[in-house]
Amino acid sequence: MWLLENTESLPSESERILANESMDIMQNKREEALAKVEKFTQEAKDLEAEISKIRAWLAPIRRVPGDVLSLIFVEVCQSDWQAAMVLGAVCRFWRGTLLNTPRAWACIQIGPRSQQLSHALISLWLSRCGAFKLHVSLGPLASGSDVDAVCDHGEKIQCLSLFNNFDRLRRNYPPLEKLLLGPEDPSLRNRFDDFKVLERSKKRKGKKQFPSILNIKRFPKLVHLHLHSPPLRVMEAIAHRRSFPALTELHIHVKGVHWHSIIRYCARSLITLAVEFPPNYEDETNSRKLNTPVELPNLQNLHYLFRDSEREPTLPSLQTPNLRSYHQVNGNPTTVNSQPSLATFISLEQPMYVDWTAFPFITHLQIVDMPDEIIKLLKELQDNADLCPRLESVTCLSMMRFQSHHKANAFSCVTQRSIITGIPIQFRYMESGKDENYRSYFDCFTYCQCNVNAGERKDYYDEDSFYEEGDDEYEYDETDYDEEDDYDEDYGFWTGLLTGT
Repeated sequence: MWLLENTESLPSESERILANESMDIMQNKREEALAKVEKFTQEAKDLEAEISKIRAWLAPIRRVPGDVLSLIFVEVCQSDWQAAMVLGAVCRFWRGTLLNTPRAWACIQIGPRSQQLSHALISLWLSRCGAFKLHVSLGPLASGSDVDAVCDHGEKIQCLSLFNNFDRLRRNYPPLEKLLLGPEDPSLRNRFDDFKVLERSKKRKGKKQFPSILNIKRFPKLVHLHLHSPPLRVMEAIAHRRSFPALTELHIHVKGVHWHSIIRYCARSLITLAVEFPPNYEDETNSRKLNTPVELPNLQNLHYLFRDSEREPTLPSLQTPNLRSYHQVNGNPTTVNSQPSLATFISLEQPMYVDWTAFPFITHLQIVDMPDEIIKLLKELQDNADLCPRLESVTCLSMMRFQSHHKANAFSCVTQRSIITGIPIQFRYMESGKDENYRSYFDCFTYCQCNVNAGERKDYYDEDSFYEEGDDEYEYDETDYDEEDDYDEDYGFWTGLLTGT
């Protein structure tokens, strides 16, 4: 084969012929080499595929028993409810296990970024959850059709989170145990309403009569209620004594004038009560009502949450003879009066200051604050044995990373107090984010299945409380209505309120 030797010379006619022949030969060899490379590459890919099959066949996960795999699937699907579609496509064994794990299909979370789902797909989900009850979270932007597709199966829903589309509350939810109602975005009001029902009302004996939305006939098992600043018209429609469910837990944002009535109507059955004062709180409930004692004979856990620490709201007069734990976030302790005096567990998160004489029976103290503030509070207890004389446990949760001297100084204060009182005191000091037992009620979000912030899944929306301008047009004077009249099954009144018509 001819080869080029002198690149500086000009080719002769014979050299031109030889050069072309040489290029043809080299091109053929090049194509043969590329063909071999392609062949070897394909062989390598085939070998890699076989290796992957064998590796997957030998994978430890294949040796996991089906019952253990079911538990894993349940945990995964609670974090991402649509993960079931991915898990079921892995292999026949996984798909079979998943189809035989109805609890993995018992979560539906339609969030702000969720794509609209077909009714057929939602129905498939509902059919596969079997006898297990559903935990349903419907985000603010969930379409009306998605909401209907889920709420049409009210007989299977155990936990429901709802923002807009409040008119769906008029349906029956026999197994529902937990209901979370969030704020309504003014821009979305009536956006998803497919129909409008004219507001109607009836009069009997000259007095207006309105049924409650949450009457026990349609919510017979409801025991947990979270009212995270839903619209005032919804609060109004809830606040009726007749057939009010016997709640054991109530988390309520102070909004309008009806929040106090809602507490009164379930007071005798409540075990846990959380009252949250949003930043835009206004004292709208009259002082006479707030000063009227509310008896809560079974209440064991009381939470007060103040988002605006500079304001001093008027608190309701609560009688809590069996109170065990008291939690306060921000706020001025002087406004709390003597309500926590019987509690043995006290949790204070960033208090403005503390009157320790208000806690004579405390045995366990939890302080959540900045490192320097924690030390200031502990020094107030360090040398006075008359304050909190029964104290036997102190937990300090720092809201930021702390230095070793912060923990050492806090421990020194607790040790000094233990020497003075003669009572051994258990001591813990750690960052609040690392304590699995700590969860502030400020971290209670509407869109959740187990109190998980949607923002942690990059699915964030603003759940802060707000008032819509003109929202108070739905307010009424409850003295105009007789709560003891016979219950009227006419749903027209609250249907009009919920749809905003």
